Amino acid sequence: MNGTSQGSLKYPHQEPLRRSLYVLTSIVFLIVANGCGIPRPLLSAATTGAAGAVGATGQQGPSGPAGPAGITYKAAWQANASYVPNDSVSFAGSTFLAQQTNSAMQPDKYPAIWSILALAGSAGADGQAGVTGQVGPPGQGLPGIAGQAGQAGQAGQAGQAGSTGTAGLAGPIGPAGAPGLAGTAATIAIGTVSTVGSAMQATVSNSGTASAAVLNFALPQGVSGSTTETANIAAPLMRALGVVNLFDFTRITPDTTLNPDGTLVPLSANSGLYTSDFMVCSGLSSVSFNANAGHGVAFYDAGQNLVQFVPPGLVSAAVPQNAIFFRFSTSGDPSTFVVVAGPSANIPATYLPYGAVNAAVVESLAQVPRSLGPLAGKNLGVLGDSIVAATGDTWMPTVQKRTNATFTWVDGVGGRETRFAFSNYNNGAAIPGDGSGTNAAGHTLAQDLSSIDLVLIELGTNDGGQFNSSNLGTSTDAPSMNPSATLSANIAGVITTILAAKPTVRILWMSPWLDNPTNGHGGCSTVACSTAVTNTILQTCAGYAIPVINMMTESGINSRTWSTYLVDGLHPSQVGGEKVIGPLIGQKMNLYF
Repeated sequence: MNGTSQGSLKYPHQEPLRRSLYVLTSIVFLIVANGCGIPRPLLSAATTGAAGAVGATGQQGPSGPAGPAGITYKAAWQANASYVPNDSVSFAGSTFLAQQTNSAMQPDKYPAIWSILALAGSAGADGQAGVTGQVGPPGQGLPGIAGQAGQAGQAGQAGQAGSTGTAGLAGPIGPAGAPGLAGTAATIAIGTVSTVGSAMQATVSNSGTASAAVLNFALPQGVSGSTTETANIAAPLMRALGVVNLFDFTRITPDTTLNPDGTLVPLSANSGLYTSDFMVCSGLSSVSFNANAGHGVAFYDAGQNLVQFVPPGLVSAAVPQNAIFFRFSTSGDPSTFVVVAGPSANIPATYLPYGAVNAAVVESLAQVPRSLGPLAGKNLGVLGDSIVAATGDTWMPTVQKRTNATFTWVDGVGGRETRFAFSNYNNGAAIPGDGSGTNAAGHTLAQDLSSIDLVLIELGTNDGGQFNSSNLGTSTDAPSMNPSATLSANIAGVITTILAAKPTVRILWMSPWLDNPTNGHGGCSTVACSTAVTNTILQTCAGYAIPVINMMTESGINSRTWSTYLVDGLHPSQVGGEKVIGPLIGQKMNLYF
């Protein structure tokens, strides 16, 4: 045995102590070694295990939510540009964001189309005042010599006299006088019928008396033909025969009545009474009303001085021999009142619009040969909205029959506004709807109008938006087809565009009638809107000598006739087209051509 083995066997009870000292000595050595800079890998190499294998790649996580749509900045808003949702533009210092696809919709006027992205900032506060500059040196010039005092001015003229005070209240109406003796019934007879040159006007003269008229006619020579129709009697004859409504209900003085001296008496508001305008009665034997003139009839001479006052309650009144004008006062709905020449038998069974002809009376007159009319064989054109596109077949055939002309150019688009009158000529147009482009057939406006003799323009029904935005304008506005221009400028633009395409073409404009505001079609469906749009059409067309068919006052289409003349409160029915609209248009075309 060696010594180690002997020691170990000799002191077996010291083995646990020896092992403990060994462990403690190793720990001390590691601490000392670490502090002495011995590298740690030499110390830990015997205890660090090998690196494990790389784990498998995990599954891909779900995609994140899509980010919001970006905004496309289109710089300053342009009237002739097209925009889509999320396009932004600058206008009047503010930034707007498109909510719908649009074109020519000015951002500050169409809040449903454009939302405000950034409102224009208010003006900044005024800056501080700058430092006051130094006072310059006084001038070196000598003061001038004072001038002599001027002479006293002349005394001024005496001031004008003050205005006349308000007239006192009218006294009570006196009792009705005793009825006069019954007069001799008036008679009308046809005298001579002669022809004059085709360039002359038709005339009628009375070779009899006021109570026994003998009417002599001079009719212009027409183109010879085999057709024989009811005579197109001149307006004076129709008026004398009692076939025309003489009363214009749009020209009344409400809340007034007549004094026995022929003057007006003002009444309190909403009295229900009204007085008519002056109407001509020269050459008539009597006038009749479809309801009694409840507050009297007054007749006047040429200077509108009273000739005779007829007591209230009459349905017919004899015309004094020297009377030139007359007017009446009554109550009720003025839009249903009819006044005709002659006896009450001339009153039509149904309402007759102002200026319209009682066809039943005309057809009872003697048949006389006449020409086919000034438009016979001519070509007609019409530019309009759904009154043309959807229901033109209710009235256009009647117009052709009345004029012996043919519609060869028809351009109607439902919902069309005046500013988009030429929307079918947009291919290559400078501005949408300005008529400078071509249509789907490749034709220009000038090509389509080359053979047209008369164009009927039926627009205005859908211009309620211009009224609601106070963009009607005035008759002095320059012609323009820009959608942002005023209605008056657009009306003038339509006229000048057509005349530029064909300078010799005749134009007749038809204004909208009053449609039922509950029809749901939008557009111009109130009395205020229809009246304002019609007045804008009348005033603008007058500046170009373009005649207008005023459907507000001449068609007789109102709340009492909607159910008969219209199918939906807006578009003409077959009866309305054949019996009212078509004949009226045909009559005006023959008159103005």
